[in-house]
Formats: sequence, structure tokens, C-alpha cells
Amino acid sequence: MRAPNERIVLVEDFDDLADLTREVLAWEGYEVHLARTGEEALRLTAQVEPSLVLLDIHVPGLRGQPLVDALRALGAEAPHIVVVTGGRERLVDIEQTLQKPFEIDELIDVVRRYSEPRRPAGAVGFTGPGL
Repeated sequence: MRAPNERIVLVEDFDDLADLTREVLAWEGYEVHLARTGEEALRLTAQVEPSLVLLDIHVPGLRGQPLVDALRALGAEAPHIVVVTGGRERLVDIEQTLQKPFEIDELIDVVRRYSEPRRPAGAVGFTGPGL
């Protein structure tokens, strides 16, 4: 089980895939918040401050690179962004692309890799209190 503060915003408008992905990640111990539009993704990301956004870039409303740019504009605490797509879009300023259809093990590996909080630009090494 993962730590309960590892929050993920899942941006997916296809019900079956959203439900399955949320169930798998909840089973792994993640707190998953579902957004079905780009605007809802921005609102939820600002509200719950996730460490990761799993982003289907073909959701209704704001989408694609403009949505990625808006998520990045949230500031230094902007989350990791992994784009989940069935296409071959080339986006900038994302951590990774996860191709649909994907295997559950592949999803879990990607989420584990990027569920740690993103460091602000220029941050190096341990920044907590001394031992």
C-alpha cells in the first residue's frame, strides 16, 4: 500500500477506462480524483494538489498542449504530467506518454515512478531538517 497522501488526478472521459484505472490505483493505495473535462482537471489539480496528473488529452473542453500549459502555470508545485493517449501527439513539458491500450502493470510502474512530488526548478538533494 502507498502512503495516503499520494494524490493523483485522473483526467479521462471514457467511463469504463476511468473506472478501471481508478479502481486499480485505489487498490494500490493512491487517492484518485477523477476529472472528465480539461476545466475540471485544472480545478481539481489546484484544489487537491496531486503529485501526478494522468491526462487523456482528448477530453472535452480545454485539451492538448493548452491544457498541459495551464497545468504547468499552476506554479512551482505543478504536478508531474503523464499523457495517456491512443494517438501519436507530441507534447512538450510532460514527463512521459502512456500509449492506450496499456497493460495494468505498465500503468502501475508509471504511476510509481511519478507519484513523488515534483521538485521546483533548481532544487537539488535533501531539503528537510538535519538528522
